[in-house]
Amino acid sequence: MDHGDVVHTSYPQSRQWSNRILILSLSGIFFLTLYPFHFDLSSKVAGNWSPFLLDVSHKNAGFADAFLNILLFIPFGLGLASFLRRRNYSWPAIFSATLLAGAICSYFIEFLQIYIPSRDSGWEDVFTNTAGSFAGALLFKAFGEFLLSHLSRWEQAVEAWCSTKLIAITILVYFGLWLAISIPLQHETRFTNWDLTCPIYVGEDAGGRNAWKGRVTLLKIWNRPWHGDPSQLMAPAGLNMSADTGLLATYDLTGTPPYDPGNSTVPPLVPLIHLGPTVNPSIQSSSELTRLTTVLPTTGLIRELQKTNQLSLRIDFVPQSIDPAEGDILSISKLHGVDDLLVWQEGPDLLIHIRSPLAYRGTRLRWEIRNVIVPNRPISVLISYDGSSANTFVNGRKHSGTYYLSPGAGIMRRFIHINTYELPAYSVIYESLIFVPIGILLGMASRKLASPGIRAWVGFLLAIVLLPAILEALLELVSGRAVIPSLVILGAFLTIAGFLWFNADRPA
Repeated sequence: MDHGDVVHTSYPQSRQWSNRILILSLSGIFFLTLYPFHFDLSSKVAGNWSPFLLDVSHKNAGFADAFLNILLFIPFGLGLASFLRRRNYSWPAIFSATLLAGAICSYFIEFLQIYIPSRDSGWEDVFTNTAGSFAGALLFKAFGEFLLSHLSRWEQAVEAWCSTKLIAITILVYFGLWLAISIPLQHETRFTNWDLTCPIYVGEDAGGRNAWKGRVTLLKIWNRPWHGDPSQLMAPAGLNMSADTGLLATYDLTGTPPYDPGNSTVPPLVPLIHLGPTVNPSIQSSSELTRLTTVLPTTGLIRELQKTNQLSLRIDFVPQSIDPAEGDILSISKLHGVDDLLVWQEGPDLLIHIRSPLAYRGTRLRWEIRNVIVPNRPISVLISYDGSSANTFVNGRKHSGTYYLSPGAGIMRRFIHINTYELPAYSVIYESLIFVPIGILLGMASRKLASPGIRAWVGFLLAIVLLPAILEALLELVSGRAVIPSLVILGAFLTIAGFLWFNADRPA
């Protein structure tokens, strides 16, 4: 046992968890109530009254909902009561403070939920949350000293048993297990489940159910993501995409069919026979409705895309109208609902689906570009997918959303139906599961050192920076995407957060 790690306190053992319970409860409250952190500041309350009066709840709140709201705030009330009791506040002051703090915290959350489209805001939750906070204070008065003193003794027993060497080995084994888990999870973003027998359809899908009203003038497909200045997309040189490296097919649809892709391994586009008006090219031109297909499967094209698991797709088109029904502009698909790739219009919005084991048809993963469709106005869209994340460019300008399919999405789909707007939250959950426990273990190791030397500080800094960098390098290797520096920073931040949380009650 290392003798430099004896936790000396000037307050009871039960107070050694007050800060940690308070921090943990607030983190849980904010995560569970503000998830998926997708804010729409244009949202308004019913009746257009002041948002400070909150909204009218539209959910059918019953006993179970009220019970869960109370339960959510009980740890907060317990932690706050312990925190205040540690500072010798009287019980009347503690009960008053927990009531007031619970009400303020809940009101702040309900106010923010007005601007989260998937959330519901109302005063009912403020009352039940406040009751939960007060119940937590009562629970601490009745059982807090007993429960938390046992928790503190258990913690000290674990610390006494664990040496710094054992902690270091545990960190390496834990991180190694996550590396092993991450590889198959990241593989789920690849094109491994694409159907090689799917043809290309333009202005329609294989089932003939979602005819689109408009004309497509250009279609280009690469087996790599877009790299370069987005502003050059609309320039003549932009068509070349850096000398067309990785170009698989180019369909110039301004002439008469058949349209040669310029690649012998990809079939030409010809009129789609079963949609009468498109049989005659002159009728197609006059009606400005594109109805084309390769007829033959695009096996060679799909295999080339599977080699890199990357894709860029440029499609120039002129929509004829704003139709609320789905209209499929482009698809690589076949009957029975198999869509390897789908680009479609719904009203003024453009939507994209790229198939993978993670984003199959049964999921709700799709990329949306809102309010870009204007009747009879030409639009040039470039979709770039680098193996796990996608970017879209409209008329040479990058769309605001970047969509990242992390291993966290692979974890979450085992438990829930995953959604596109929740993708950032899945990534945070995944990184937290890895790096917060590592930070906690580092925090435990720091207590073993009476006076940390240079070696200890170097090891600590390496763990904070090197482990997130190793994980990012692995994900880059598996998916083929570029390095995302913000994920390395997030991993380092979460490691530090775990370290600080574990020592939040440590005496100065």
